[in-house]
Amino acid sequence: MPYIEDYEKVMALISPEKSPNLYILGGEEVYLTSRIEKAILNNLLDEAEKDFNLSILYGADTSPGEILSHALRYPMMAKHQLVVVKDAGKMHSLDGMESVIERLPATTILAMNFEGKNLDRRKAWIKVAEKSEKSVVFNSPKLTPYKIRKPLEWLMKEAGVLLSEPGKELLLENSGTDLTRLYQELQKLSLTSYAKEGVVIPPTAVMEYIGLSREFTIFEFQKALASKDAAKALKIARAYAADPKNHPVQMILSMLFNFFSNLLIAFDAPSKREEDLAKFLGLNSAFQSKDYQYALHHFRRPKVMNIISLIRRCDARSKGLYTNDTDPAPILTDLVFYITS
Repeated sequence: MPYIEDYEKVMALISPEKSPNLYILGGEEVYLTSRIEKAILNNLLDEAEKDFNLSILYGADTSPGEILSHALRYPMMAKHQLVVVKDAGKMHSLDGMESVIERLPATTILAMNFEGKNLDRRKAWIKVAEKSEKSVVFNSPKLTPYKIRKPLEWLMKEAGVLLSEPGKELLLENSGTDLTRLYQELQKLSLTSYAKEGVVIPPTAVMEYIGLSREFTIFEFQKALASKDAAKALKIARAYAADPKNHPVQMILSMLFNFFSNLLIAFDAPSKREEDLAKFLGLNSAFQSKDYQYALHHFRRPKVMNIISLIRRCDARSKGLYTNDTDPAPILTDLVFYITS
């Protein structure tokens, strides 16, 4: 089966009657790969069959040769056996995986979870897996704000929670797009007195029970700046400055430089429609052009040129070229004030 990013499609395949023989799972959105792995472990063998037909290996302690050794065994009193490789991204070498895939018996189901790592489709063994009719190659890249709505509905259903649109907005505003974090917050809400079957939890309850501490993505920062939302941009800038280890200022400035450089090009686009703008800028999807549409509405070309120059100066400041003070807080706040003014 070809490479896919559709979580629901993969989950629908996990049954003893129609399961593929091979699952390659990867991506930064670990909640999804973890849920798929759990479904594989829970649904493809019954409890009695697991005693003789389930092998769980760990990436740091295994190799393609050992995986093949387990895969070639015959199932005992079951239609198939299951081999699961957890933390497959920690394997010291993947040399020989092509042979594992090509020799995989019809009576074996192999699942490899590269949790937290995006799959490299250039690798020969991934290409072999993609060509197989009885395989699933699933990758779950980190979700952007534009793609969070559908997964949020899954999470609400799993947690047994109903939220109004304002409640959803408030949850996303304060918890971000990390699915693990969102599910944890929804579980908190499911334990409150507000959570009753068929009852929508009010936004006030979300405010009461959901913590206000969160991590912001660079896409949210970019959107806030593109929309000239000074309050939100400043809030995100301060959060970044307070956590320089996870949000290095040079990385933030580099991404903003790329965005505003593209924005400068976008002024010359013959059409400002989402699809046309995405194609003109060489973006991967029309969704990515939304921020540029916001920015084109709020900025003029001379201002964008000045912003690009300021980002360069801020980058120099962060490296101590103009001053000994490399604190990211004043650098980012100065930048936010200028961009949103």
